[in-house]
Amino acid sequence: MDRKKTEIALRMMFFVFFLFYLNAISKLEANEGNIVLLKEREKLLQRWDEVFVEHKIINFNYQNQPLSSFGFLGINSKGDFFLYSRIAERIMQFNNKRYFLRFIGRKGRGPGEYEMIGNAFFDKEGDLYIYDIPTRRISIFSSPNYQFVKQIHPKSGAERIFIEPEGNYITFSLYNVPKLLKKYDRKGNILAEAFKCEDEILRTAMARFNPGGMGDIPDKGFLFIYPDKYYIYYYDYNFGIKKILKPDNFSKFYPKAESFPRNLSPYEYSYEHSKWWNKFIHPDNIYFLKDKYFIVTLVESKGKFGKWYINIHDLDGITYAKGLEVPYDRFVYSHDVYVYVIEEERFIGRDEFAPQLVHRYRFSLLTN
Repeated sequence: MDRKKTEIALRMMFFVFFLFYLNAISKLEANEGNIVLLKEREKLLQRWDEVFVEHKIINFNYQNQPLSSFGFLGINSKGDFFLYSRIAERIMQFNNKRYFLRFIGRKGRGPGEYEMIGNAFFDKEGDLYIYDIPTRRISIFSSPNYQFVKQIHPKSGAERIFIEPEGNYITFSLYNVPKLLKKYDRKGNILAEAFKCEDEILRTAMARFNPGGMGDIPDKGFLFIYPDKYYIYYYDYNFGIKKILKPDNFSKFYPKAESFPRNLSPYEYSYEHSKWWNKFIHPDNIYFLKDKYFIVTLVESKGKFGKWYINIHDLDGITYAKGLEVPYDRFVYSHDVYVYVIEEERFIGRDEFAPQLVHRYRFSLLTN
């Protein structure tokens, strides 16, 4: 009898151990062990000038006229500015003193041409990479004169894209089903894939609005935020999860998307669709700053142009600022210790317009 009881006890112990093991494996596969809850500082920074100092307005002139109606593409390691002129429909390069240097490429579908630029980025040699949305091509322009070199054709779309230290491309797109993150080699072949969304209908609906964000952490990995809820994923370049930063509770500036209404088609766009989207602020992109800090931009799409806000965190999950309103119109770029904000062209009366301006601020986080 004692032997039988012992056998039953051993079986129960084995069963409990087996359940514990399965649970541990399940947690490991779900990356639960990597979750870090965001911790807010006791005193969050609430003013723009508590974080960003040395405000400077940057003007660009072309043919003795202020340049206006342009998109901000990026800054290379020498400090040269790359803009897209909506009037000339070409990329323009200015040096760090804002003197015009050259046009790069032109509009079209041929070699070295582009129709709608989705992303621009640089490799460690300073070469410029342009991702063209309609053709899904990456065009490479070689530094220092930025002559066209070649094109690469990834096999899927890329709302966000950058090049990692080994020369491979990391891309994110809400259209890249079933895995939204992809890694390509220089020939456009897929090396790895990651991140499957939980709600396909919600993904389809969000693809018509704001795609979410991705930001490179030089030589370490990248940060990724999917626009359904405020979870920040920290990956290495091989798509291994290092940690997931998430809030204790969702709120206005730690948003969570509502389920997409089942009476609407996620493939269409109407007033009812935008009304659903406007119910919450949604993450837009991620910008890494010096050392360990990064910015998450958020867009509130109410009103004529909407409002832009930022949250500032570090890689340990500390929040330094939450819901900090961006001055002027929108946050567009970060480079080294500087951030750039666009003030759009404005009508000021009769036939007069105030030209488009770029505002530069130096990042200087006061943590005391």
